[in-house]
Formats: sequence, structure tokens, C-alpha cells
Amino acid sequence: MEARDRIIQTAIRLFRENGIRPVTMDWIASEAGVSKRTIYELFSDKSDLLSVCISEINKRNVEELHRIRRNSCNIIDTIRKLGEFHIQTLQTYHPRFFLDIQKFFPREWNQMSQDRERQSTAEILTLLKEGIKEGLIRTDVHLQVVGRIIYELFRLAFTLEADEKGNSDRRTIFNNLIINYFRGISTHKGLEILEEGKTEDTGTQRPDLTPLNPKIE
Repeated sequence: MEARDRIIQTAIRLFRENGIRPVTMDWIASEAGVSKRTIYELFSDKSDLLSVCISEINKRNVEELHRIRRNSCNIIDTIRKLGEFHIQTLQTYHPRFFLDIQKFFPREWNQMSQDRERQSTAEILTLLKEGIKEGLIRTDVHLQVVGRIIYELFRLAFTLEADEKGNSDRRTIFNNLIINYFRGISTHKGLEILEEGKTEDTGTQRPDLTPLNPKIE
């Protein structure tokens, strides 16, 4: 692995595990096995490195989304797996990660938010069109309006605070916001598939869902 790639991968890991602010360029250099001078030859400053790391994270998320779509049997299966993917992802990030970007790196935060919104809404519209073709989503829905609502629901589902007592964990929040909304835009066939995805007593999703890596804000 080239020095640049090693620095990026190391920085992503340290940022994810510790938040952004505590991680120094010296720390990254030490963990990546390079000199700090090498880092500054490749990146102008910490903000520049963070921007590259965010782009790499977004790239990984898009690749995972495409993999999930390829391995899903329909749009509802895709949505469930996307939910599980983001739930698992949140657990790998330090709580300070996104807060640090928002507070101390506003330019990077704004860019990240804009890129994520653009990519996510485009992917959601594609999924909705596929769902209509599959006969699972109603044909009378307004795609742009519904796509925007679903994006906002995803964002809300992964920013709402979960109940520390366990009464409303991240999965429960996702099911109540996202899955319940899909009940309203699904055809009869779509509703049947939604019901098949529930366990008999708890209403939680099947455990065979695909995990892994943003948080939607």
C-alpha cells in the first residue's frame, strides 16, 4: 500500500475510533509508519486530510449500497438491509466523530452533508422506480416528494437519541419511521412482503441482514 493510501486508511480508523479533534498529525504519522513531513507533503493540513477521508468514506458507502442492491430480491429487502447497514455503521463511530466535524470543520461538514443528500436522494429515487416496476410501490406516489421524505426519515432515524433503558433502540426507531412509512406507499403485494419480514411477536427484522459503515444526518 502506498504511503498516501496508508495515511488515509489510518486517519479514517483513528477519526472513527476517537473523534476528529483528539487525533493529531503526529498520531496519524506514528500509526501509519510515516513521518509527519510525508503527511504534509501529501496533504496541506488536517482539514485537507479530513476532506479526503470523508470522500473515501462516502465512496465506500456508495459501493456498499450498490452491493446491497445487487444482493437484494426487491426494494423492501434493500431498504431493510440499508437500515441494518447504517445501524451497524453507527456502532463503529465514536460519538464525537460527527459532532467534531460539525463544530470544528464547518466547511467539511457542509460539503459532506450536501454530497450525502445529493447521492442519497438520487439512490432513493432509483429504488422507488424499481419498486414501482416490481409492483411493490404504488404508482400514484409523487416520486420527488416521497424521495425527499424518505431521505429525511433516514436522517432522523439515525440522529434521534436511542433510549438508554432499551425501550427504543436504533432498530425500533428505524422500524417505526422507515418501515411504517413504506406501509403507506406500498401496494398490497408490498405489504405482504413487509409482513413476512416481521417476527411473530416483536416485529423486528430477520437477523440475516447485511451489516457494515456515515451515519445519515
